[in-house]
Amino acid sequence: MTVVFMSLSIVKSLCSMVLSLQLQTECLATSIVYRSRYKTCIHFLNIFCTGQNTVQLQSILVKILYSVSCDLTLETCMDLNDPRTIHFVDIETTHLEPSVGEIIEICILTSKDWGKTIYDVYHTRVKPVRLESASAAALNINGYNDADWSDAPVWSDVVADVSKILSDGIICAHNAIFESKWLTHHCTDILTHRFMCTMTLAYTYLPLRTASMSAIRDYYNWSHDDAHTAYADAYDCYLFFVICMTDVLPDVPS
Repeated sequence: MTVVFMSLSIVKSLCSMVLSLQLQTECLATSIVYRSRYKTCIHFLNIFCTGQNTVQLQSILVKILYSVSCDLTLETCMDLNDPRTIHFVDIETTHLEPSVGEIIEICILTSKDWGKTIYDVYHTRVKPVRLESASAAALNINGYNDADWSDAPVWSDVVADVSKILSDGIICAHNAIFESKWLTHHCTDILTHRFMCTMTLAYTYLPLRTASMSAIRDYYNWSHDDAHTAYADAYDCYLFFVICMTDVLPDVPS
C-alpha cells in the first residue's frame, strides 16, 4: 500500500477547495451544511492520507475547517455598519450529549448592528428535571446547586422565548458546534439557522496552542470570575468577537 503524507498547508488547500465549491452566498454555514462539508473533506482525506492516524487527522481537520470557514466569513462581514442581527450565546448543560442531558442556563446577548452595541439581554437559569442522568463533572464545572436553581423555570417554560429570539439573525458562540447541537436538538425551529464560532477567530488570529475561552482570558488578562456561567461566557465571546472585527474593545458598562 502506498502511504501519502501531506503537510497541513496542502490539507488546508484541499479543504478550502472543497468548501469553496459548497460555499453559501453569505459564507456562513449552517450546522447541517457544516456536517456535509466535514464528511466531504473526510472522504477526500481518506483517499489522499491513507495510513495516517484517523482520529488525529479528524481532530486537525476540525481546526482547519474552523480556520478556512473563518477566513471566508470575515472577508464578507468586516463592515460594522452592517445592520445584521447577531446573537452571542452560551449555554450550560448537565451532560455533553443533548439526548441525555439538559440545558440548565442560557444567555443570549443580542446586537442589531453587528456587535457595535448590545440591544437586548436574555439570561435565565433552567431547573433540570432529570438530574439522575446528569454528569457529575458537568455539574461541578458549571456550579449547579439546588439552592440557586430552586426558583428557576423549567425548559418547557422558556423554550418558546429562546426560539423566538433566535428565529432571526446569526448565532455566535465559542465552540459553536456544542451550542448548535444543543439548540437544534431542543429548539426545532432553528434547525437551519446559521452559526458562527469565535474559536474560529482564536485559531486564526491568536498565537495560542488552544482556543479555549480560558486561554483567551489569559491572553487578554481578563478575569476568570464566573467562568462557565452563561452570562460571563457569552459576554466574553462578544468582547472577543468585537476585538477581532475592530482591534479595539467596545465600551463596557460598569
